[in-house]
Amino acid sequence: MDYESVVEFMRLNNGLPWTIPITLAVKEGESEKYEIGKEIALFSEAGEPLAVLSLEENSNRIKEKEAGRFTRRKETAHPGVAAIMAQGEVLSRGKVSVVNRVKYNDFLDYRKRSSRASGNL
Repeated sequence: MDYESVVEFMRLNNGLPWTIPITLAVKEGESEKYEIGKEIALFSEAGEPLAVLSLEENSNRIKEKEAGRFTRRKETAHPGVAAIMAQGEVLSRGKVSVVNRVKYNDFLDYRKRSSRASGNL
């Protein structure tokens, strides 16, 4: 499974470098609401439909190992560790079909700004 391969080796199963897993984590009690083989709509915080997940499986997340691997810290006082630990324990996986692409401006605070983009060379 790609998640374990990325956490362990920072590569997808096919060998492609992939340094951070992209996951859909849900709380343990919530995962039972979704049936394997069904489709789940994914929405932005503003309620805009973004994609559809064709649910193939749910599995347990290895949060402590994931947090330690990507933040190089184990203390929950670290914001990255705290963020991972606050997320769900179950990973829902499957094919994702995009409905509406996220608009570039939606995530400006999270994008790396290059000197070229700001006009400074």
